[in-house]
Order: sequence, then C-alpha cells, then structure tokens
Amino acid sequence: MVVKSVAVLVVIPLLFTSVSFSGGESDYEVSVIGFESEGMLLKGLLFVPEGANGAPAVIVLHGFGGMKDLYCSRPYAADYYGGHYGLAEELCSRGFVVLVYDQRGTGETGGDINLKLMVKDVPRAVTFLQQRPEVDDERIGLMGHSLGGMLAGIAAGMDERIKATTLWAAPASIEISIETMVGGIIPIIGQTIGEVLYSFIDMVVTDLPAYPLVLFSETVAKISYPLFASFAVQVSYGIKFSPNGFDILVGHCESPVPAYLGMFQDGKELRTEDYVGRIAPRPLLIVHGTEDTTVYPKNSEILYENAGEPTTLVWVENTNHMFKEPEWKGDEVVRLTAEWFVENL
Repeated sequence: MVVKSVAVLVVIPLLFTSVSFSGGESDYEVSVIGFESEGMLLKGLLFVPEGANGAPAVIVLHGFGGMKDLYCSRPYAADYYGGHYGLAEELCSRGFVVLVYDQRGTGETGGDINLKLMVKDVPRAVTFLQQRPEVDDERIGLMGHSLGGMLAGIAAGMDERIKATTLWAAPASIEISIETMVGGIIPIIGQTIGEVLYSFIDMVVTDLPAYPLVLFSETVAKISYPLFASFAVQVSYGIKFSPNGFDILVGHCESPVPAYLGMFQDGKELRTEDYVGRIAPRPLLIVHGTEDTTVYPKNSEILYENAGEPTTLVWVENTNHMFKEPEWKGDEVVRLTAEWFVENL
C-alpha cells in the first residue's frame, strides 16, 4: 500500500426502531431503523457501542447495485446475511456509532433510483444521527464507495456538518468514469472513443423523451406479464415484469429505464470533482485500488487535484474496484479507514 499525504485540504423523526441484536463478543448493539427523506422511508442498520453517549458517528453509503449489507460482516437477523467488509463492526468496535442504509431504489428501501434525491438523503441521515442521544452532533463523518463515494464527495461539499469524509473508488463524474474506463480498455485511442461514446449516450438521453420508453415498457409488460409473471435472471443483471411495466435489475438496484436515464442526466450537473474542493478545511481521505477497471484510478487523481487541504490519497496495490482481486485487500482498507476516522473525527 502506497500512502500519499498532502498537508495542502428540519427535524426528521425516527419512524421505526425494531429489535436490537447483540454483537456477540464485541460490546455493541445493532438496531433496524428507518428515517424519512423526500417522501421515501430509507431503511438501514444502526450500530451503537455499549454505553455510547455523545460518541462520534459515521454514515456509510454503498455503491451502485450494492446495499447496506455489503459493509457488515456478521448476520443480525434470520433474513440478513453479512457482506464482504466489516467496516461497520470495525468502526463500532473503536467507539463510533455507524449508520448504514439502503439508498432509494435499492435493497429494502425500494422506490426508484434518483441521483439528486440520493444526494439530498445524506443530510437527512446527518440530521437523524444528530437527534440520537448516543451521538455527538458535532462529530459526524461520511464514507462512500463507488457511486456512494460520488454522493459522499458531493454531499460533504454541500454540508459543513460532515466533519470528515472518506471516498473509496469514487468517480470524479459519470462522464470521466465512462471516458477513463473505455480509455483503459482500449489503449492510446480509448480516451477519444470514450469521449465519443459519452457524447452519443448524452445525445440519446437528452434528445429522446422518456414517454416512448414508458409506453414501450407498459406495452411489453402487458403482453409479457401474464406469461412470465416475474422474469429476473439476476446474477448481476435482469428484468422484472409487472402489470405496470418492467424494471431493470442491476445487482440489488431495481428501477425502470427512465430512472436510469434520469440518473445519467443528473450526473451531468452533479460532478464530484466540482464539490471536493468545498470540503476543505475538513479532512478528506481518498482510497483507490490500482487495478480498478470499473472506476479507473484516474478518477481519484482528478479528485485529489481538485481537493483542498488536508487530503490524503492512498493507492491500494494489486487490487480492483471491490478490493477483491487479484489480491483481497478489503480488510486492509477497512482498518486503514477506521484508523483514519479515529485520527480525524
């Protein structure tokens, strides 16, 4: 691992609190929670260290197609299966209250994916934590992975209540992410091809009204639903039919085609590179795998160049977007992130 540091960088009520689960040998509890934002009930898990009173807190945002479960390592209920990263437990074991939630259009939250509303959801999560007696309302941090990192960089730039921010493999913008991905696949001319591809997608999305797509979706569904009821070959992608239309499934995200197109359009306005500079003088940590071919490392270089003081950029060698292959570095990244929050929040 190579570390490059630069010393340069409305009341939202708790809608339900379900059963609390023991953390086993670690002294913390996990509660099933929900908070309201922009007409949506966002569902998540709240990790609270035993005896917490005025503790620092961290909000964790999953990536596109992911869900809150990815950042917990142990089962907490019969229908809950732990994910790949024990970030929530690691932070909680160090005295942090941790909130992980399914973003709109994803997992247990439901609804449709919407980039602008997902950005607005983050300050609602901050307010939710500020109302908890276990939390120090002046010590709230934010961590986001992939698309969650994009949202985290934007939200932290907008909301000064977020005192420390970590971005894992975050896109500098949707445009840059597409261009650098194609550029990495096709050396030399790939960057140019990526720019042309983005321009083509932009033209289609901008010039093609959503209504024909909605009409097409409804028509196909009316024909197909009686035959298929629900057809979803969901390994990573799939289609789910209903009488009202069909949704595209990407991982744990389920939304209609117009919602995905809307996310692309919103991404033209919401560019992480335009907001990371506003985070300063609050601390920022950027982490990226050197073999990432989903969000190419160039994205973090751009974010680093646009960030203020203090910012730390960490390259995690020989691992990909999920810190899994060719070498598993997930545990290393979790420890690094937890230690950084201890020092900076």
